[in-house]
Amino acid sequence: MKEIFKKNDIGMLLYDELITRYGVTLNMKELGEVLHYTPKSINTLISADKFPVKTFTVRRRRLADARDVVNYLNRQRSTAS
Repeated sequence: MKEIFKKNDIGMLLYDELITRYGVTLNMKELGEVLHYTPKSINTLISADKFPVKTFTVRRRRLADARDVVNYLNRQRSTAS
């Protein structure tokens, strides 16, 4: 995973906010809150291999790394008009 954070970067500020609020990993409910998806929609997109954030499972719980979430949001921000 390539990190794109720079000192005083908005990505670093967002990362700090995410780990303060949720910790270094987000479960599906938390990921849905951040990205405005329902957990069911997230699971459907993951099953179709179309979810934009990399996820992984630990003891039957699907999680996302906060760094991957921030990287996705930064990519979205950079492509916005």
